[in-house]
Amino acid sequence: TGFAALVVSNGGGATRNEFVERLSAKRFVASGGRFRNNVGGPVEDKIEFLSNYKFGIAFENSSYPGYCTEKLLDAFEAGTIPVYWGDPLVDSDFNPHAFVNCHDFPSHAAVVQRLIELDEDPEQYQTMLAEPWFTNGTPPAFADRSRLSAWLRQRIVADRVPISSRRASPRREMRRLIDSARTRRRFRNRLT
Repeated sequence: TGFAALVVSNGGGATRNEFVERLSAKRFVASGGRFRNNVGGPVEDKIEFLSNYKFGIAFENSSYPGYCTEKLLDAFEAGTIPVYWGDPLVDSDFNPHAFVNCHDFPSHAAVVQRLIELDEDPEQYQTMLAEPWFTNGTPPAFADRSRLSAWLRQRIVADRVPISSRRASPRREMRRLIDSARTRRRFRNRLT
């Protein structure tokens, strides 16, 4: 029933913030997160909250190929039309007719105009809303539940060390080793 909504706790997304300000100048945008909350406090259920709006603003914190988090799927799951910015290659996995991809527009003003057009044309809005989420209506391989289950089962069975007692991730462990080597080197340099 409402126009657009987002749930954001991190205020660091400059692109998102600029877009939301531009859109808010035209129509009310409900903000249900801790950042710029205008609905009386942070919402408990993001999907339920978004389901009350036509458009779910789904902006990543940054844009680079392959970086697509839960934001787009949350908006789809809520039954809204996602307004997405982030992964410039997002339409290789997700149906470009099912969401508003900000990368397809020359400016935020053009995106705002498109949302207003969709809002004012119920038939066009419903057509977009009815589109399948994924390209060709088929989820990509990484989203296949049986494949994910098999991978998790294999990891759990193959790893003899319980997850709870494992050391940090390889990346974190490498960072720790580099930092400790630097510390030892600094200490040695002070002694000589």
